[in-house]
Amino acid sequence: ITILRKNQIPFPESLILSTAENADHSDAKTLLAQGPVWVKRGDVHAMQTGDVLRIEHAKDLAAAVRTFRLRDIPQVVIQEHRVGDEVKFYGVRGTSFFWPFYPKDSYGHPFDEARLQAIAEKAAEAMGVTVYGGDAIISADGEITLIDLNDWPSFAPCRGAAAHAIAQMLKETYHAHEHNARKTSAVSR
Repeated sequence: ITILRKNQIPFPESLILSTAENADHSDAKTLLAQGPVWVKRGDVHAMQTGDVLRIEHAKDLAAAVRTFRLRDIPQVVIQEHRVGDEVKFYGVRGTSFFWPFYPKDSYGHPFDEARLQAIAEKAAEAMGVTVYGGDAIISADGEITLIDLNDWPSFAPCRGAAAHAIAQMLKETYHAHEHNARKTSAVSR
């Protein structure tokens, strides 16, 4: 969250909260006063049902946080809800490979795919991630908001194309590393 804010990535207002029993959640209640929020596990990406919960009212916050505490998850992220179409994407930073898609029913709000790729690439670079996937919300007027970025996702709908892009990136990285190693070795002689 801090890295994305620092690099001016369009990202919903988000807070990191402790799941400890006596933790102060007043900032989250203030955020909830503005509308629904998402409560996400704060240690890794969502891996199972219940890792991401939508809550509508401040009265439901304590119960949502408690479900994570009971699973020994020490922190949660509270993220403001954004209205629009969810678009998932996969990419390999520094290559032309970028695969956005609607994962479910949507209105099909038009958006600038190159802009989404630029946002995803900038976020991936800022976070030091080369092989990535994520989610964005596209508003009715085409505004793009990144809501999630993960490293080494499944690439389920595009494994063949992704495998080629990943292999090419790894090959180029290896050759660049090998070239730099030879240069360093020649200089030290």
